[in-house]
Amino acid sequence: RSGLWWSGLGGMLAWAILGFQPAPVVEGVRLTGTYRGTVVSVADQYRGYSAVDLRVGSSFVRVRAPGVRRWLPGMELEVEGSMVGRTFRAVQVREIKDRAAWFWRTTAGMNEWASSRFVQIYGERDGAWMSALTINFPSGLERSESDELRQSGLFHLVSASGSHVWALAFAFHWLLALVRVPRNGQICIILVLLLIYAAMTGFHAPTIRAVMMWAVGVCAYLFRRSGDGVSSICLSGLVWLCYRPYDLFSPGFQLSYLVSGVLLLVFLRLNAGPEDSPWKALSLSGIVAALGSEPLAAWWFGRLNFIAPLTNLLVSGVATIVMVLGFVSLVPWVGEGVALVVRPLLWFMQSISRWGAMVPQIELQKGIVPAWVFVLYYAGILFAVLGSRPQKLEP
Repeated sequence: RSGLWWSGLGGMLAWAILGFQPAPVVEGVRLTGTYRGTVVSVADQYRGYSAVDLRVGSSFVRVRAPGVRRWLPGMELEVEGSMVGRTFRAVQVREIKDRAAWFWRTTAGMNEWASSRFVQIYGERDGAWMSALTINFPSGLERSESDELRQSGLFHLVSASGSHVWALAFAFHWLLALVRVPRNGQICIILVLLLIYAAMTGFHAPTIRAVMMWAVGVCAYLFRRSGDGVSSICLSGLVWLCYRPYDLFSPGFQLSYLVSGVLLLVFLRLNAGPEDSPWKALSLSGIVAALGSEPLAAWWFGRLNFIAPLTNLLVSGVATIVMVLGFVSLVPWVGEGVALVVRPLLWFMQSISRWGAMVPQIELQKGIVPAWVFVLYYAGILFAVLGSRPQKLEP
């Protein structure tokens, strides 16, 4: 009965997200004009162009402009161009006022310093990979490399997310425990450092979700209560939507929270976790994440990838090691030595990405598969996870 109730609730939410999106711009229709608004997000840099969210009156629009743009929240821009699909393609951008806070300027400077440091240590190509794997700066990757990562189901590795935050939190905790910092002090220091990292990587939904889930978990320790992962992820989602409600209909937000929710429910139901067997948990997480994300990715991007569970299984552990060593290599006089260990691991990841991209995929034209098919799929996952009895731990 509980499984049926949750499946019905999940079906209604999925139908609301997939079927009733707010007034989308019809593909192919171009609206030309000049707009003036305030930047509300850190600019995302890609190879050859940048993208940022702009608030124009009470509306929000995604603006894309050629070149590397260092836009920060608080800046006022005037953009001229045309609307293509859901993105405003700007041909001319003028900065009207620069009211970005010192915090955003500092974290943006830290991002630039880390990127240049990676290039100095690892070279142009491997430095671009290290920047993408650690600080969510994929603009240095070649177009072919980005395409290979997407086709092999590994592109999430170059987007700062929960795995990055949790790896950093564990590393900070280990270092602070090594110097005997009290537990309460550790929590405060790690929270500040994680917030700085989230700002460095663009203050996106996946990193904020992970930081808030970590904060709720450690607050449970402070108040001597047991942690609740489901409550943590729901709270982080509500807080983020209060800040940016339009993200509910973006693929990044949906994929981030959907995959995290599916992983959390499966691990809670099976009583599986890193404390039992790290390699078993890592293998299971790669498979479950692929099963949870691929249908929604097919809905948004028109591509169904069957190789993703295997490539994630092969690369996930290596990527975590490379990510942690990447942060270590930023320490002066240490980076060159760490690079000797990292380069073979990077070569392995690049090889798996190229191999996975060669596997044929199913291309889906959007609209061919109706929304109710995806709704039934995720309702079935909810029923399978919540409708079954949890395994009992051996005494």
